[in-house]
Amino acid sequence: MLKRIELVVSEVASDGKLPIIIGGEHTLTLGAVRAFKGNVGLVSLDAHFDLRNEYLGLKTSHATFMHRVCEEIGPENILIVGVRAACREEIEYAKNSNLKFISMENLRRQLLQDISREIEDFMKSYDKVYLTIDMDVLDPSVAPAVQNPEPDGLTMNQALNLLEAICRGRVAALDVVEAAPPYDYGVTSICAAKMIFEAICQIERSRRERS
Repeated sequence: MLKRIELVVSEVASDGKLPIIIGGEHTLTLGAVRAFKGNVGLVSLDAHFDLRNEYLGLKTSHATFMHRVCEEIGPENILIVGVRAACREEIEYAKNSNLKFISMENLRRQLLQDISREIEDFMKSYDKVYLTIDMDVLDPSVAPAVQNPEPDGLTMNQALNLLEAICRGRVAALDVVEAAPPYDYGVTSICAAKMIFEAICQIERSRRERS
């Protein structure tokens, strides 16, 4: 599965198009990131670090995939926004490896415009930015149909404002993952579709402004 995603994303991107992947389990991000070479940064909107080295005997899973991404592109080239659930192993790895993250605690205490500026500063040095959106970054009251819901998440308004800042960077591909439509009556899917739509609009706007 990971190899298939890598090949398809590589083909779409090499044709000058914007790959958009809709998932699905978050491990798919690992395959998509492998399609991009060179000076690549990654921004993740996620309630979780997903930085464990191993989970339930697996080296590659939804709880470990970001650790594998770190091995691919380097932890210093990754920014995780909205994180609010982690184990000690993940926190220690993030701090010791120079991986950057903005927790929900940070988001509560700082102005959103300051957070947006911090994200933009991170992206400035990259030729390409991969954006991954785990729907559990949103509060369960907004998006309940996810595999691992975590209370105290982003509102839709906060998410869209952050998305606008991210998409001012050189976003080369994006995915939206961990939505589970059977778990509600469509509200999470509507939120996912809205985020994809807004991301496309902002990315196109930014491309036109740069050209």
